[in-house]
Order: sequence, then structure tokens, then C-alpha cells
Amino acid sequence: MRTVFSASAQQQLTELNPDYPNLALLIEQVLAQDPRPAYQREGSNNREYGMTLYDVNIRWQVHEQENHVISISKGF
Repeated sequence: MRTVFSASAQQQLTELNPDYPNLALLIEQVLAQDPRPAYQREGSNNREYGMTLYDVNIRWQVHEQENHVISISKGF
């Protein structure tokens, strides 16, 4: 699936770039594998999903077979 970053997620990527220069590519590669639970892959219910890569929290939604990254934040 294609991945799209929101304006705020793009800004957060820019801020994290010195520590994680390939983070956007990694997010795209992971989300292309559709890491949602199998029972939630049918249809689009505007549900928000989350995952952690390194120490970075990624939140996204799926709309019309596209991943829309909402936010990227470091730490918890």
C-alpha cells in the first residue's frame, strides 16, 4: 500500500532527521506490509493504528487502500 505523510508528520520527520535519516523510508516499507490485525484489513473504518520503530511512535490510518501517517513522535 502507498504511504502518505500529513503536513505535521512531515514536519516531525524533518525534526527527527538528524537522529533517524532514513525513518521515512523505513515507515513506508513497514506500512507497505499492512501491519494491521488481519481481522481489520477489510474495509476502511477510519480507525487509528500505532506502532513503535526504534523509540519513535508512529500513528496512522488507512483510507482507500492508502496509509496516512498522522503523527511521528519520539519517546513516550
